[in-house]
Amino acid sequence: MSGTNHTVPRRRGDRGPSPPERTALVLFYIVIVMPFIGWYAGVQLPVLTLAAGWPALSGLLALGRRRAVLERKLPPGVGSGAPLHEAVRESDRQHLMQAARRHRDLHAQLRRLEQGQQDGERRQLERALDRLQRWRPPQPATPHQRVRMPDGVGPVELALAWGPGTTWWENGCRASRYAAGLAVPATAVTTWANNIRGPLWSEMYAQPYGVANLVTSAAASVIVWAGAGFILGALWRQLPGRRGPARAFGLWAVYTVPWLVDSIGVAALGQSHGTRALDLALTLLILTLTGIAMDIDTFRRERHYWPTRAGLLLSLYQLRTASVHIAFFVAQLVALVTIWQQLKGNTPTVVLETPRPPGGHGSTP
Repeated sequence: MSGTNHTVPRRRGDRGPSPPERTALVLFYIVIVMPFIGWYAGVQLPVLTLAAGWPALSGLLALGRRRAVLERKLPPGVGSGAPLHEAVRESDRQHLMQAARRHRDLHAQLRRLEQGQQDGERRQLERALDRLQRWRPPQPATPHQRVRMPDGVGPVELALAWGPGTTWWENGCRASRYAAGLAVPATAVTTWANNIRGPLWSEMYAQPYGVANLVTSAAASVIVWAGAGFILGALWRQLPGRRGPARAFGLWAVYTVPWLVDSIGVAALGQSHGTRALDLALTLLILTLTGIAMDIDTFRRERHYWPTRAGLLLSLYQLRTASVHIAFFVAQLVALVTIWQQLKGNTPTVVLETPRPPGGHGSTP
């Protein structure tokens, strides 16, 4: 019986959520995570969030069906045209991690060769890298033996594409924990901007349930960002991008769509955009750091080989890709500091609005 286990088709859940589960995740992201928008001159139009968010997230998943690493088509040869996840399975994780480590070691040796060592050694390393581009699973009876991986996809990208968990649910739970931890300081920032800054504190304290509403709003903010992290992890294997920050950016772009649609009406009526720029900046930062944490967690068994997690991360992203991600991260910090300075210099206007449900991120003028 053990010999036949290798030929049993994989469960759908190995690659990602089933269509009904994916629909539930889309609804969760739209209803719980996305900002509650649609108040114009005291008139509520919350349908805008659904109308803008559903096609945006559906479009991102449609792009993932073509551009996600596990959905990439095998090049001409054995298994030509089949998606990559059929050749490299989650059950092959241990073998895949070994190939990924070997791949990174060879690249490190190639970088050292640039210091002036012999060309013969370089050609030998390049041949070894070429061999790693052909999948050699531990089960020799597999129909995809020695199949060549698509261009731009190597063992490292494949390992990162599966994520740290064995199922999509485990990936979602791991990402949710990371996002929840990051959401705590972010919530402190938004609480100051929306409830404490300038005259807002005295106005809030004067209300009968002001402090209770403040605590409820802070707790809801952490839950919302943890939910965003869960969706990132649950859809991890189906999102486009080869690294965690790229997957996070796509999900964040969907998050911004309702805000962009809402901005048209806000600008037409001359209303204030409030602190939505701060919310967008913090959401991007949380999702980006969650994506990075997921990449590190995927190779968590190698942590004892590295003095710091930053060293492991640089090994995973390699020099050129790491520099791009560092620049992206620094740009986020600069934008966040700029928004912070602008909010500190502006006195918020206290207005009376119809109460909004605690699930979405508020926006103080």
